Amino acid sequence: MEITIRRIALVLLLVLQTLYGYDTIEVLNKNITLSHSGYAITKNNLSAAQAYTLYNANGFKELPKSAKSFGFDTKSYWYAFSISMDEKPTERYYLDVRTPTLNQYELYAFANNPLITHGAVNSFIPDLKQLLEGSSGRFGLLDTNGTVTYLLKIDTKAPRLSAFAFGTYSEIEEIWHTQSFIFAFATGITLFVAFFTLIFYLNTKDKIYLFYLLYIAGLYGAVLITSGHAKPLIRLFPAVGPFLVGIFLQIQLIGLTYFSERLLDTHTKLTKMGRFIQILLYLNITLFFAFPIGPLFKTASFLMSVSLFTALIYAAYKMLTRESKIPLYYLIATGSALLLMVSYTLMHQGILPYGVVSSNFLTLALIWDMTFLSLALGDRIALMQRENIEKERILTLKSRQETLGELTGNVAHQWRSPLSKIGVIVSAIQAKLIYSEISKKEILDYLSRVSAILKHLSSTVETFQSFLVSNDKQEYFDLSQSLEEMFRWIEPTFHTENIKLLYTFEPECRIRGEKNEILQAILAIIQNSKEALTQSYLRNGHISLTLSKSSDSVILTIQDNGGGIKLIPISKVFDPYVSTKQNGTGIGLALARTIIEKRHNGKLSVRNEDQGAVFAIELQQV
Repeated sequence: MEITIRRIALVLLLVLQTLYGYDTIEVLNKNITLSHSGYAITKNNLSAAQAYTLYNANGFKELPKSAKSFGFDTKSYWYAFSISMDEKPTERYYLDVRTPTLNQYELYAFANNPLITHGAVNSFIPDLKQLLEGSSGRFGLLDTNGTVTYLLKIDTKAPRLSAFAFGTYSEIEEIWHTQSFIFAFATGITLFVAFFTLIFYLNTKDKIYLFYLLYIAGLYGAVLITSGHAKPLIRLFPAVGPFLVGIFLQIQLIGLTYFSERLLDTHTKLTKMGRFIQILLYLNITLFFAFPIGPLFKTASFLMSVSLFTALIYAAYKMLTRESKIPLYYLIATGSALLLMVSYTLMHQGILPYGVVSSNFLTLALIWDMTFLSLALGDRIALMQRENIEKERILTLKSRQETLGELTGNVAHQWRSPLSKIGVIVSAIQAKLIYSEISKKEILDYLSRVSAILKHLSSTVETFQSFLVSNDKQEYFDLSQSLEEMFRWIEPTFHTENIKLLYTFEPECRIRGEKNEILQAILAIIQNSKEALTQSYLRNGHISLTLSKSSDSVILTIQDNGGGIKLIPISKVFDPYVSTKQNGTGIGLALARTIIEKRHNGKLSVRNEDQGAVFAIELQQV
């Protein structure tokens, strides 16, 4: 099945190339007649006159019908065209060389043996108009009677692409307008994706976005060169011109490798595969610095790059699951990009025809890759949000367990004295029944006292239950009154630890929220201060609470004299699992911030003063 799919894809690719490949020579104007053409490859430094003699002696080969590449080499290529005009032209005609990346080419015109004109174009130094249009290989044809033979000499380090067009300026420009639009479209998408990726990085500090930017930059740099728009860069830095393709390739591979490692989590889920991928990357980088130019480098670098891409695609295939679409998006993006890059290389080797589609394979790879990798990043963000929600739920459960332990101690402390009173009453009734008489009135009195104690215990249980059970409903309540109720049954345990609770509450501090959650957050901060005082062994430890209100908010400050928080920066105290206490879990304050800031749109801050830490809670007043 897989072999069949591959064959179908290859057939479709070849059909697509056939439909959209250039003709080697396109005569766009009916007044231009091409009577003969050909090409020759020479090793020696052949002069124009010698090339013309060779052409007249039928020493030139016939050009292929479809435009193709003759590959990379250091030889000189001569192309010959015999042109005549059917009538006096009303506007100028041009020869357009449809290769945007050539180094240098020269045009010679012969009429009945003598050389009548000569022109040269250094495509590294195009004028502004040619640069914007994406083409600098354009020569004006001579306005003369009879047949003129044009000899085009090309010496370049770029691949020799046999694509030429003859016509007026407007006729020739159509194809370059298409190429310019494709490049501008790709540039716009790249800038858009890069901008938002940078914003994500600044907000999250997650390095995956930096590596994604690096990959985009490398791939876009390759597009910049192959589309002929990197000429100003090459002109500014001529020494690095021959290395630019390799430099952008290394940037691309480094960015993709480390981006993929974080996106697919290969370093933890596919450890051996992750190490193998990094080894391939290091070998590729070493190869580039050891042999930056030459045919050996080009072949080996291509094979190493394909191997690295293949390894990354295989890793994504191994990570395919139903739970996440990330590996699927990655496979679609990188697999298709690899196919397009390989096809682009095959076009440069002359295996596939040269045309609008094949000349923009890298541009299409850039657009396709960014689209689906952005989808993969979006799915990763959604997955991380779900994981954060789950972590927050677990954090809440753990914090409630800690709070439950603390409150259970308070309940036990409050129950101990009433239960002992009931025990005394029972013992008194039992003693009177054994050793003396007891009247009905005394029994009723004892029972009345026991009933009062039981009511007190029941009230304590209800208060305890109402604090623990969250109804997830927003309600209006007086925070000062709720704090006073909470203090009545937590204060005894503080006295046991020789810690004073000092509080000043301004009345009628009404807020809206989930009451038990807010009280739990406040209790977590108070408990944090209590632990700080207990571990500092202060004899006069105290915790001061002040509740005040302004025009639109309620402010609660909680201050202790435990010496302050030693963390730098101090805001880390709110991070999950960060604690300065012995055997501390670092859960309470993290959950307190979540409750105050995320669930109730308030503010929770901390600072150190002379004696200890000061926590400030600000909630909107209603």
